[in-house]
Amino acid sequence: MPSYYSGQSYFSNWKQCEKRSLKSNDVVCVDNNEPQLQIDELTYKLSIVENKNEKLKRKLEQEQTRLQINVQEIKEIKEKHQKLLYQYLKILRELHVRGIKIEDLNTESTI
Repeated sequence: MPSYYSGQSYFSNWKQCEKRSLKSNDVVCVDNNEPQLQIDELTYKLSIVENKNEKLKRKLEQEQTRLQINVQEIKEIKEKHQKLLYQYLKILRELHVRGIKIEDLNTESTI
């Protein structure tokens, strides 16, 4: 404690103030009776909330973009599966026309 503070007055002044941190390293003593300091404190709190709000908005936009990409990928996969199913059915019909059963193919391939 600096020498210019008398013990009793230092602690009584300290009781009238409370610590407030503007930044992580900046600690000041604020008298709650002064309106300008209250305004500054509320402005600071508002800026914190606005920053959090902006971050959440950016995250929401990113998630919406990811969702759109996922929907597009799902559509592409669905189209590929439809094409493969159509090709499978064409091959199955050709085999059926020629009198070949799928079970016969499975037993021959295991030998």
